[in-house]
Amino acid sequence: MLKSKVALVTGGSRGIGKAIVERLYKEGASVAINCANSTDDAGKLAFSLDESEERAKVYQANVAAWSEVKTMFQQVINDFGGLDILVNCAGLGISRDSALALSQQDWDLAVDVNFKGSGYCCIEAINWMKNHGGGNIVNISTSAIFAPRGGTIPYSASKAAVVNMTRALAWEFGPDHIRVNAVAPGPTETDMVKMFFTPERLEKTIREIPLRKIARPEDIAGAVFYLLTTDAAMMTGQTLVIDGGRSLRHLES
Repeated sequence: MLKSKVALVTGGSRGIGKAIVERLYKEGASVAINCANSTDDAGKLAFSLDESEERAKVYQANVAAWSEVKTMFQQVINDFGGLDILVNCAGLGISRDSALALSQQDWDLAVDVNFKGSGYCCIEAINWMKNHGGGNIVNISTSAIFAPRGGTIPYSASKAAVVNMTRALAWEFGPDHIRVNAVAPGPTETDMVKMFFTPERLEKTIREIPLRKIARPEDIAGAVFYLLTTDAAMMTGQTLVIDGGRSLRHLES
């Protein structure tokens, strides 16, 4: 389905990003795997997919640094001859007991990585795509934007900004044949959930989900893949919520 396409996945070495890389590669795309620090994990992933490293390559860059993003995009385009797909999955979670416990670093990191980092990558991708026939961008947000907690404000607000940016870019660059959509996962079986959820909290969360389970990374990868196919050719500026119905809690009487 994605044969001859070139995809860049930021934050692609672990968790949801890794599952997206694996799915896009399986569907025929050549995949540029970005990571900030997890070069060993990214390298093992690339080698497991393609020992020749012709269709899977690793690019280390901090997406919060625009200069590094620019260099990464130049390298990817030079190595693969172009870019058709961008998936912005690089991000970090912030969770404190209260909004009053949030530090300046919490605010800065969330905005710099989750929002600015996605924005920098979108701009660099669009600069290429608008002059080469178009392309597809999928930004990873979170279902927490629908039910934020005080101690997660920097995380949920920065991810809400990603959805706002998705809609704005979709409107402006649709005429250039560039589709921009988002996926908003709920709790997913990743290291982030293990880090921020105690077993008791996770059990309580699962009880709040109508489907009574949390997502697998592969569930999110499937949604991303759908948005990249011709079945979604008329979708742009949209956000798919993949949370088992958890964000419907407001309907509870």
